[in-house]
Parts: sequence; structure tokens; C-alpha cells
Amino acid sequence: MTPLENATSLVPSASDYILDNFEPRDRIAMLVLNRDFGEGCLDVWILPNLGDVPLSSVGNLALKGLVEKMVEAGLSPKTVNTYSQVVKSVVASAVNEEGEQLFPRKWNHEFVDMPVVDKSKQNTPHFTSEVIAGILAQRA
Repeated sequence: MTPLENATSLVPSASDYILDNFEPRDRIAMLVLNRDFGEGCLDVWILPNLGDVPLSSVGNLALKGLVEKMVEAGLSPKTVNTYSQVVKSVVASAVNEEGEQLFPRKWNHEFVDMPVVDKSKQNTPHFTSEVIAGILAQRA
């Protein structure tokens, strides 16, 4: 039996499972960039708002409430989307011994009023070829 098969709420089992099993090579690493970010996101937004909700009940309606609170607090659309992805990842991380999700979800961004990210307003730093060459030279 996996640790998450006995999970009854979003905390502690599911969030602990993700943080304890966080490795750079894991798929979850693509969603949560580092442990500090994950802990901050969980501690500040997710756990205070969804921590007592049974993991099986964390769906579109629960996510909608969290999204509303984050938008009201002035978080940027990209941040709201990113933090929401953490919630989805925690729910998806609950699997049985065969690796099948215990609580599969079809997330509905329209229903949860997920803010749309305007890519033209995103701070997307980029490196010149000279900077990349310098970084590669330092690694050699």
C-alpha cells in the first residue's frame, strides 16, 4: 500500500509525500521549481485554505474557492495558475500500488474562473548566445 492510499486530507500525507519525494528528475519538479517554492506555496495558500478538506473532495469546487481568494489577494494570473497546478499535482500524486490515480480529476479552468495569463505581460528573461557560451565554458 502506498503512503497516499491512506490519505484523508490534503495535509499532511499528500503534501509531505510530494515534498519528501521531490527530486530534480521527477515530473513534479517541472511544476514546482524548488522545495522552498513548494513549501511557501503550501504553507501560505494551499494548506490554510484546503488543508482540512479530504483529498477525495479536492476538485473543481474546492479549487474555485482557492482561486477566488488568490485573485482577491492580488496574485498575478501566472502565480494563481502555478499554485493551482500544485494543488492538481498533490491530488494526482495519490496513487495505488499499481500507480493508478486514486482521485482522477477533469479540471475545468472555466468553472474555477482560472485567470488567463497574458504572455505578453510575462517577465521572460532570456540569455544571449554570449552568456550561454560563458556558462558552458565555466562548466567545462
